[in-house]
Amino acid sequence: AYGSDTEEVKTALLEAANAHPDVLLIPEPQVWFQEFADSSLNFDLLVWTGEPKKQPRIKSDLNYFIVKSLNRHQIEVPFPQRDLNLRSPLLEKFINSWFQQHDLPDGGKHPQEILTITSEKPTLLEAELAKVDIEELVQRMRGSEGVEIKDRYYRRNLYPACFIGAEAVEWLMQKQNCTWEVAIALGELLIARQILHHVTDQQSFRDDYLFYRFYADEQ
Repeated sequence: AYGSDTEEVKTALLEAANAHPDVLLIPEPQVWFQEFADSSLNFDLLVWTGEPKKQPRIKSDLNYFIVKSLNRHQIEVPFPQRDLNLRSPLLEKFINSWFQQHDLPDGGKHPQEILTITSEKPTLLEAELAKVDIEELVQRMRGSEGVEIKDRYYRRNLYPACFIGAEAVEWLMQKQNCTWEVAIALGELLIARQILHHVTDQQSFRDDYLFYRFYADEQ
């Protein structure tokens, strides 16, 4: 919008680009100030990637990153609000039931609201998740034989006390003797319970080279 600090807009857009693991550092992402429109200042964000087949997904990811980065910098975008709601009903039912029956382990935080969903016959995924002692799982993941938690550098940024999503998925599959789907669901459950999170809070739990951190390791 008019009145926005153009240098701060540039900073916010570059932060969004540099947060994506598939955006190349060389050539560096660029921000071009294109024009003065009727009610806005228009910018183009130019990025390069070595994964041409992933371009549609990368573009979608960057749009999410840009919105979060602009909000973080309190920069107004002059277009109508559009809501996108992505839901996993099966996992939500299990999470809702779990919250009502269990206490939080050390380091966990209650979400501000609990999902209100009617419970039907348990699915196979719900049955597998219900077998897991979450408090014990968190202790094992953070223990000496758990996921590798350490300070990591990525694109000139330091991310303290974090682990890699792909390695956590592999660890869960091996230690819990579970399927890939259950491992992902467990990671999502830990995020939903606010026991762990993506280091920049821009990703769900994914089997990828992404950094995650336990809230307990931030205390």
